[in-house]
Order: sequence, then C-alpha cells, then structure tokens
Amino acid sequence: MSTSKSTQLTIQITIHGYGGECYMGMVDRKTYDYFKKNEIDLEQLANDFDDDKWSFIPEEHQIFPSGSPYECSDLGHETGATMDDSSFIVVEGEDGKVIWESNLDPNTLKLKGVDVDIYDEVNLNDAKDGAVIFWGGQGEKGTFFESVISIDAPFDPKKLRISCSNMDGWLLSSSVEYNGIEIDGSDGYDTSGKWAENKFCIVGDEEVYEGRERDDEGQLYSDDDTPDGYQNSPIDWEKSSRIKKGNPIRIGWYECNFSYGTTYGSLYWNGSEWQSFRNGRPIKECDTVNWWYGFNWDTTNWDNRPTEPPEARCKKCNWLGSQDDMIRNRKGELTCPSCKAKQDDIDWLDYSPDSKEGLNNRKKYCV
Repeated sequence: MSTSKSTQLTIQITIHGYGGECYMGMVDRKTYDYFKKNEIDLEQLANDFDDDKWSFIPEEHQIFPSGSPYECSDLGHETGATMDDSSFIVVEGEDGKVIWESNLDPNTLKLKGVDVDIYDEVNLNDAKDGAVIFWGGQGEKGTFFESVISIDAPFDPKKLRISCSNMDGWLLSSSVEYNGIEIDGSDGYDTSGKWAENKFCIVGDEEVYEGRERDDEGQLYSDDDTPDGYQNSPIDWEKSSRIKKGNPIRIGWYECNFSYGTTYGSLYWNGSEWQSFRNGRPIKECDTVNWWYGFNWDTTNWDNRPTEPPEARCKKCNWLGSQDDMIRNRKGELTCPSCKAKQDDIDWLDYSPDSKEGLNNRKKYCV
C-alpha cells in the first residue's frame, strides 16, 4: 500500500488598489442640537488633538475625543480595500510569477469560484426619520493585505474566502481565508491617504447645519471681524506710487511685498503693525514690508473715488474711451468707434504710478 504525499507550495497573497477606513455611530438628538447651537465644526474637532480647546463641550455631548473620530463607531467600523474593480487580489509563487489574480468585484470573484461573505451591513436608511448618525471615513491607496503562506499544491481559488463589510454602500474587505484558515495580512498594510471626511447624517429631508472654525482658545472665528475693504486693490489709475520706506498714514488695506521679497498680497496696517486675517482673526504678518502702495484718494468714503479715465486713444482721430465702447469688425478685431481705425492704431493708456509715461497720462487724463 503506497502513501501519496502532498507537495507544499509557498505563495504570497496581496490585495492592493483603493479603499480606506469607515466608521459610523448613532448620535443622541440632544447632542446634535448642542453641536448645532454652538456651531461646532465636526471636521475641525475630528482632526484636532487639542483637548483643552474643546473642553467646553459637556461630557455627555462628547461623541468622541478630539482627534479620534473613529471612537464613535457603535454602528460599524471597517478598514480594507474597496470591493470593486478598483482593487485587486494577486497570488504569486516563490519566483514572483503571478499564479492567479482578479479584481475585487464580488460578482467577478464568485464567477471565479471565490467565496465572498458580506457578514456585516450598515444601512443608514434603516434608521427612523430624524435619527442622527455620525459618518467618518478616509480614502486610501496602496496595499491593504499581504501575506506569505504554505499550501498544498496546486493553488485553488475555490478555497479562497474573502469577508467584507457593507458600510452604507461602501464595501470594504475585512479578512481572507484559505482552505478554512484565516490569514493575517496586516503586516503588509501600506497605504497613503487620498481624502478624509467626517460629518453628521440625518435620516430624512432635514439639512445638517454649517459649522464654524474655532481659534486656539476654542472661540468662534468671525469673518465680520475682518476690517472693511479687504481685497479692494487699487487699479493703476487710482494707485499711489510704490512706497519703499515708512508706513502709511491712514489705517487700512494696502498691496504689499513682504516676507523676504517673495510674497505679494493685501495686508492691513492697523496703525502700528502689518496684519493678515484668518477667519476674521488678525495675525501679525511682519514688522516691516519691502514696499507698499494704496489708493491715491481718501477711501474713508467711496464717493471720493475719482472718475475713471479713458483706457484707450485712437492715434488717427484722437478718440478717447474704454474697450467696452469699441466695435469689432467681421474679423473680430477691435476698432475705433469713431473712425473705424484698427487695433494697431489704438493706443492703450498706461497709468502706472511708477513709470514716466504713466505719470504723464495721469496729469493729462485723470480728473
């Protein structure tokens, strides 16, 4: 009587592609109402590890510690590859050659003999109208599972079993078995983040409130705190000459060059320092700027604004006006509305306060 011995085969099983982590939990309506009343930005809370900033939230309304949104997961929590054709399972031999492969679409896997088990399903629409649910997730790309095992040759995909969770429509792989034995592939997990989102979901038609960011002390930012005139940059004809020394006399916004000459933008001069604003809160940007310019008229009242001068002059008939006044011919070219002179005969007027030509045009055409 002869005894046959099975041949051992060493294989590597890898799951790679797109996927991520998803977690969901029920939220008491009173807690949601507290968050809404205080306009708490859920995304900021989920990504901020400063417990002191959020200490004002009563303990009964702390749905998760700041920076740890995954702890609100009584409905479900899963991490893995997305079970569709954006992810793949590959089986390789010791020589690195592919023995078998497939995408992770459940129907494709089943057609290839693989057992797919959706063992955990969370469907938010199963909750009653008005129910509040916290939903959080991160999208990732890379390797979600990798393991080297020994099996009896040959490899048989019918002995594979892939379990997954249905996280409100997002199907994520959770475990892999071969021939009834679960395989640990966590050591091969190697992904990079692609996106992240944390939000409240309310079953029914009710809209979720808009949160507002807070500063380091937990106080709400307010865009109303930003001084008037932000980004009201002067155009050439109403712009002052570039100032390289000294600071403005009037408080207000100015176009500046700062930060070692590499940054251009609007800064606010409050009478003693140059500031920028983030969500309504002032931030000291620098002690001095390389140069600045503002309006060449008193901006305390917009009625002080001078009349806009002409931007174009016809060299043939001396017509003065704006581009909007000009006429296009059949070729689409701009022409003088008075004598039909073409673009080559149109002189575009320069009002730069830092050029001789611009200063001369100011004297000639600006009221």
